[in-house]
Amino acid sequence: MPTFTLIASNTVGSGGAATVTFSSIPATYTDLVLLASPRGSVAEDGFSVRINNDSATNYEFLQINGSGSAVASSSGTASSAAVGGRQPESGYTANVFGNNQFYFPNYAGSKNKAVAVDAVNENNATAARTQFTSDLYPQTTAISRLDAFPGSGAFVQYSSFYLYGISNA
Repeated sequence: MPTFTLIASNTVGSGGAATVTFSSIPATYTDLVLLASPRGSVAEDGFSVRINNDSATNYEFLQINGSGSAVASSSGTASSAAVGGRQPESGYTANVFGNNQFYFPNYAGSKNKAVAVDAVNENNATAARTQFTSDLYPQTTAISRLDAFPGSGAFVQYSSFYLYGISNA
């Protein structure tokens, strides 16, 4: 049975945060999981996670998303961050936060890094989205840093992020 160990957590304070960073991630686990429950300060419902502070355009993705009234898919190469996070934007139902899981299997191995993302934002009025994304980070170095950041604006107070290491028993 796998064991989940909390490596670090971050809850955004009253001033908001443009970026949430987890650095010095130990290479002692099998996999990593980043759980994120953010909310945005502006009318932007997406956020990204960058690996090892690498902003070069070498990330690839394939995603499917639904809005309650439509389903769409997209793919891309030459992205500057792992995509896939969802967050309620400023105009959505008050005090509601997103639900996201970023799964990084074999994050310390010497192969390219895969990321599986399961994300949803909530709005009790009209638009809400769910999204599944598969990302590829074609670098062979261990993941030692993750940076989460919204497309614009900032994460608001009480946005929370938890990084877990997974060990096989």
